[in-house]
Formats: sequence, C-alpha cells, structure tokens
Amino acid sequence: MVKLLRAMAFSFFAFSILNSHTYAVSSYSHTISSSCAARSTHHLPLSLRLKGGDDDEVILANAVPPNPRKIFVGNIPPKTNEEDLKTLFANLGGVVGVEIKHTSKGRPKGYAMVEFDEPEKASAAVSTMSGTMLQHRVIILRADVGYDPAVVAGKQAKREAAATAREAYIASLPETVAEEKVEAMRRQQIGGPDYWPRCPPACRVYVGNIKFGTRWEDLREHLMQAGSVVFGRIIKQPFDNPDGSVTYRSRGFAIVQFATPEEAGHAVETLNQSQLNGRPIYVRPDTSRISKGSRRGPARANKPPAAAA
Repeated sequence: MVKLLRAMAFSFFAFSILNSHTYAVSSYSHTISSSCAARSTHHLPLSLRLKGGDDDEVILANAVPPNPRKIFVGNIPPKTNEEDLKTLFANLGGVVGVEIKHTSKGRPKGYAMVEFDEPEKASAAVSTMSGTMLQHRVIILRADVGYDPAVVAGKQAKREAAATAREAYIASLPETVAEEKVEAMRRQQIGGPDYWPRCPPACRVYVGNIKFGTRWEDLREHLMQAGSVVFGRIIKQPFDNPDGSVTYRSRGFAIVQFATPEEAGHAVETLNQSQLNGRPIYVRPDTSRISKGSRRGPARANKPPAAAA
C-alpha cells in the first residue's frame, strides 16, 4: 500500500489509495503533537532532571489507619538493605517486617517502613533512636501515620507542580549554572547528604565550641538531656590531601533539631556552657535561616566552604 522512496536525509511516501496521504499526515501530526505534549514537562536532559517525589506511586482507593507497631525510617543511605535495618534495631528486638521503598525503576526513595511485634517497641524506637547514625548518615524516625488517599493525592499534585516549576527554572539558566543548581537540589532531597527535615520555628539550636574529634553520637547523647533530638549534624569542611583524597574535618559547630521548640529552648537554658569532652559548649537558638519551616537546612550547613589558605 505504501512505497518508500528514499533520498539523502529525508523520505518520500507514495500512496496507492486516494486520500490515504491526508489520513497519514493527520495521524502522524497527532502522534508528533502527543509526543511533544508528553515531553513538555520533561524537556530537560536527564542530567538536569529532578524527581518530583513519588510520582510513580499508585493511589489506593481505601484509607489505612495508622499502625502503632510500624515506624517510618527516613534519610537512609541508598545502599541500605533489610539486614542493616534489622541490625540497627537489634537492641530493641521484635522487628517482624522491613520494607525499603523503591521507585518503579528500582531506585531507592531514601526511606523505609519497619514493623515491630509490639507497639511499645515502635514507640521506644522513635523516642530513643531518632537522630542516630546509619552508615555515616543521620536518620529520622517517626510513628506511622497511616494512609489517606485524599492526602496522598494532594501531596502528589503539589510534588508534580513543584517539579514542573523547578524544571522551568532550571531550563532558564545557563547550562553550567543549571548543573550546579540541580546537584544542590538533589543533595537536599530525602536520602541526600544535605537533607534537612522540616520543623516548626525555633526547633533548631546552634552548638558551638565543639572539640575536634567529637562524634555526633556523643553530641546527640549530651543534648538528649534536654529533649528528643530528631536530626542534626556536625558541620564539616572538605580538605584536599596531597594524594588526591578528601578529608572532612569538623568546623567546630553543629546544628541540632529537636522534636519541639520547647525542648530546643530547654537545651538553650540548661546546656549552654555545659561540658562536653572537657570543653564548654555554646548552645543558642539557630538563626542561620529566616524561614525555619523550609525543607532546606541551615545556610551555614549548606554553604560551600571557603578555600583553604
């Protein structure tokens, strides 16, 4: 029915049925326009794309109530497996299920759901282990909040809108600047090395005069005297070694996030000038960002370090 006549860089089609060419042009034009529409929100090269969240998540029809035996474990490293999480909670015991979340393409989403055999163990995990280290990364623990289709759909719509806005912004930048912006945004997503969870105003404190060599676990345990530490990190600066390797050294301060503003205030009142590893530490409200509700962390933590003298 169709005979192809080839030329150098283009093609001709000869049709044996009258008006077939009209149908073919119409159908092909529709195919092209549909393809372009499908790509309209993904016009950037792969290297400059950002995930919009769980955009491949299937929204279930029925709501699921919170499970008191289950907890959310966030900001886990990409290579975390089920045995790693079972080992993490070995002291509490009673882990009966671990589900590490992945996208439809198999990429880790940066969080998992862990189920215990008793609600008390799940509660103890959240209250005593949030902010602990897993493979050199501070993790977040929260109680399971269940599943509400309306809430999930609303969040998914917001994620998609945010992803579209981000892509439009990135596309407007010069390529070299866009690559830097995308890399910074990727690092701030959950599971990224610069991720910070959202929190109410005044829930973070600045801790200064930290002795070099102090571990995050030691600082966290010290600050737990004032309340529940849910996240934080000792801010470090990279140094290039003569052999080409990179060493990260403490800058002598940390940003620590408490569960509530009241606990953060209590830390300022009771732990300022307290002794940690033989040195008095300074604990004061964190004022490094104007908007404390932002997903991004303190500016000091994300600001590129100055070149070493």
